[in-house]
Amino acid sequence: MNTKVKCLECNKEFGAITSQHLKSCCGMSLKEYKEKYPDVETVSETIRNIRKKNFQAVNKLELTVYCSECGENPIERSPAIHWKYVCDECKAPETYPGKIYLPEKDLVICQICWQGMEQISWMHTRTHGLTLSEYRKMFPKAWVTNKRLIEKRREKHTGKNNPAKRAEVRKKISKSQKFKAIDYINKYPWIFPTIEKIRDNLGLIEVMCKKCGTWFHPTPIQLQERIRSLSYGADGLYMYCSDECKGECPLYRLQPLEYLKEHVGKVYTEAEYQTFRQEVLKRQKDEYGYNFCEMCGKKKKLHVHHEKPQKTHSIMSLDPDNGIVLCEHCHLKKAHIESCSLGSLANKIC
Repeated sequence: MNTKVKCLECNKEFGAITSQHLKSCCGMSLKEYKEKYPDVETVSETIRNIRKKNFQAVNKLELTVYCSECGENPIERSPAIHWKYVCDECKAPETYPGKIYLPEKDLVICQICWQGMEQISWMHTRTHGLTLSEYRKMFPKAWVTNKRLIEKRREKHTGKNNPAKRAEVRKKISKSQKFKAIDYINKYPWIFPTIEKIRDNLGLIEVMCKKCGTWFHPTPIQLQERIRSLSYGADGLYMYCSDECKGECPLYRLQPLEYLKEHVGKVYTEAEYQTFRQEVLKRQKDEYGYNFCEMCGKKKKLHVHHEKPQKTHSIMSLDPDNGIVLCEHCHLKKAHIESCSLGSLANKIC
């Protein structure tokens, strides 16, 4: 009686060749494997007999079945019907103490529980109360991914499979790099050159370093992230010409909103501000019959803006005559470009 069957794709032996194994290791389904090897058994006689025995027990409503792995240990089954019954001895994972990798099985070994697996993921390290980065620091020489997955990922991002080598992607990249300084100034006039200094040098965009003030060529990602940050009304993600300037600049990774809360503070409470806001909206509605943005005329997503900043004219912070009604777009992109705005920090050189 044969107890093992051999997979002809990977030459490994199993009690039964499952669809999960074929999908993860061989990239094919069980149906495709049977069509490719029609005369090869996928289930050993031992496993087939165990399944037959358990099937008869289930049909007769017997509550005792046998382990699908070893076929010896009896199991008191639950009323629910399962395809597979495994005893406690077979459930216990095989451990490999003192090893970091098993070349014969292509498995990496967890250095805490000594279990073998294809990849040590963050979900597994979480069972030990660790993050994946903490696990890497604790065991710097330990393997985290087996050779098969490493090679699979390498093939995915090299050669013809590399996204950067596709024609449509290269065309998109080249188009994004053809922007000139004047294009950015026309598209984002409230950022360039109002907040961020920019110039065109022989067809290449140059910006000023936040730390040393020298001109350098930024990457497209640096420009996109800087624009995105300012578009959401928060100053940050400054551009630096080198890692040295980035490390020496005290504004690197500074959150302006948190800084102003700590050093400037609020000159009024939330309840006082809501009273001020409602009064400004009420005065406009009494005069015109409805509320609208005083810059573009929109009627949705309305804010109340201080004409004279509360940081410089705190005495007028709750004066309704100092408030105007603006929409969200005008409030963030047109009103907050004066010295009162968080974006003014970008014009300062360390």
